[in-house]
Amino acid sequence: MIITRIRIDNLYSFQNTELDLTYPKKIIDNPIEYEYLPSRPNFRYKRVCILMGANASGKSSLGRVLVGIQIFIVRKDIEDILLNGITNPEKNSVIEIEFTFPTEEKPAFHYLKLSFRQDNHKYPCITYVQTPIRQSDSVESCRRKIQDILQNKCKPKKHNHFIDGSNSDHIKFPDKTESALTPEEFAEFISTVEFKKIKFGNLFWNYEINEYFNQDSSPQHHINSEDKAILTQILKTFDPAIDKVTENRNEDNEITGFNIVFHNQKTVQIDTEGVILKNHTVLSTGTIEAIHLSCFINFVLTTTKSKLHSGTLFLDEKMAYTHAELERTMVNLVIAKMNPYTQFFYTTHNYDILTMQLPIHTFTLLKKDANHITHFIHPEKKYKKNDRHLLNNIQNDVFHTLPDTTELDNLLWLE
Repeated sequence: MIITRIRIDNLYSFQNTELDLTYPKKIIDNPIEYEYLPSRPNFRYKRVCILMGANASGKSSLGRVLVGIQIFIVRKDIEDILLNGITNPEKNSVIEIEFTFPTEEKPAFHYLKLSFRQDNHKYPCITYVQTPIRQSDSVESCRRKIQDILQNKCKPKKHNHFIDGSNSDHIKFPDKTESALTPEEFAEFISTVEFKKIKFGNLFWNYEINEYFNQDSSPQHHINSEDKAILTQILKTFDPAIDKVTENRNEDNEITGFNIVFHNQKTVQIDTEGVILKNHTVLSTGTIEAIHLSCFINFVLTTTKSKLHSGTLFLDEKMAYTHAELERTMVNLVIAKMNPYTQFFYTTHNYDILTMQLPIHTFTLLKKDANHITHFIHPEKKYKKNDRHLLNNIQNDVFHTLPDTTELDNLLWLE
């Protein structure tokens, strides 16, 4: 599943906030491959999105919204990760998203608008349109086709799968004896029923978000015997004092975990999910991050082998304690090895990431305004080249994304 645009309203710090994940012009010698739909070269999208912003600017919240809407698309249920993010319970929360599945033989452009409240989340108002992506189509031309249908400028065809829960005029309303719902409520109910009938293509996701473990909907990759070599390579890179990694097995010869063995023979025990079971204090914070990164990298390599699935990767500040050179190398590793039909979101505070030879549209800045509302800033709209100009201007706060240190300055000058 590739996301081309998402608009979020009344969730977390997002109030009618929009993130566009497309870019307009073809890039010569783009270091990120496959940033377009196979057989549809004009249909361009950002395959890698590096999100940068101050603390509490909305980076992790975006991940929560994305995984919440993907769960809804697959399961047709609104999970707590969305309900818990409702800002004002007196008004509807809205997610408007565009997406496609690049692995489909006949790719289609999907538009979904989901409107729900805490008290009626079982039957949200759903507007959904699907339209084929023609050979010469771009994202912009597909958007125009969707809008023409939504604005009644053209009649939807059978292949459009048009559902409009916001309009009760085209829905046959039962007698009052059959239902106590208003026409508007009945239209919302019908839109939910109709949307549940739609089947989408194969997709996967892996979200590594602080304080959120998506156990039910996106099982984390378990380390097995084949993954041990990668775990060893990553850990020895992060901590040269580590000598090797050995397996722990039960009576049935099943792997139950691993021992991280240091040159001084000290050991740290972890289970197959990377959870530290013994001698936690022996490892540095950066090396602990490396264990979770190893699980993530193993997941990436596993999905690379499947050419029939399209997915989303979200790595949320999992290298905050990592040396800048290691962070750049790990990001490069994910980009190089991930499935061609995968979209990768990465959040960081480290400016050194801007020195990577990546297209300028790869970077998205986040900031909160005076009303604590998150906004997305796209540097490619101001600068056309990815050079030091971007790094210097971000460091000099041209985009007003640096944290406000006024209160700390007052402490500094306090006598």
